[in-house]
Amino acid sequence: MAIDNDMIIALVASRVCHDLASPLQALTTALDVLEGDNGPEMHKSAVELIRESTLQASAKVDFMRATFGSLTAGNGEANLIDLKNIAAKYIATLKPDLVWQSSQEMASRPLARIIMNFIMIAIDCLPRGGEIFVNHTNQGDLLEFAIKAQGPRVVLKPAMRLGLQGLAPEEGYDGRSIQPYLAYLAASKHQIELAAREDEQSVTLIARLKEIN
Repeated sequence: MAIDNDMIIALVASRVCHDLASPLQALTTALDVLEGDNGPEMHKSAVELIRESTLQASAKVDFMRATFGSLTAGNGEANLIDLKNIAAKYIATLKPDLVWQSSQEMASRPLARIIMNFIMIAIDCLPRGGEIFVNHTNQGDLLEFAIKAQGPRVVLKPAMRLGLQGLAPEEGYDGRSIQPYLAYLAASKHQIELAAREDEQSVTLIARLKEIN
């Protein structure tokens, strides 16, 4: 099922705003404390909250820019080392841990965009935290990336699973389920195969690309 481009933009914007809301609200709270008639300890805590929230907001903006913006848009290649560092800073503000085991340094921008979207999906699969593993394998001219979410109560929600297949959830897309659909769009346009494996301990999202020599 196709979705209107305007709605895709609106849902992506909704997800970005949702992720930025928490650190921005914390900044507002801290500024209120600084402006109020509070003691030195409260002021010290407010300054620390401002520092922490600013770092969180910066990490989230960088990750969203890499996932949805020019770093992974269009043709050409993306630097996976840079994206790894961006992802690590982003995930450090959340519950899971990132274990980037791939040594691949470059990838096509469409594949890089899928990897970053897969990382966001993997985070959503881990409501109680856990680990996200990023691996790749080369078999002849076939490059495969696997992003594995492992942790307590790990689950790939039905809406996310449908999105990976280009199918709309029964209740329609929202700011979270639009992500797998974006991965599907990138994969369909650039002949990248997507797959998902699930068991009681983990969810693994897979992207396979036949490299052109």
